[in-house]
Amino acid sequence: MCYSTPTKDMAEDMVQTTDMTAEDAAMTRIYEVGYHILPTVAEENVEKIVADVRGVIEGAGGSFIAEG
Repeated sequence: MCYSTPTKDMAEDMVQTTDMTAEDAAMTRIYEVGYHILPTVAEENVEKIVADVRGVIEGAGGSFIAEG
């Protein structure tokens, strides 16, 4: 997996404000995750791999604000 931090402008565009305190906002971090799936993986198995990657991130306390 490849982790990088988006630029400040990108992060501001992606963040949807809710009822967050200043302390919550200071602790919020946005990361962009990229990954490659080997071309040897059968097309019918790609969805399962994507779900597994998402599950690992959610299991670690992450959430998704955009996907594509």
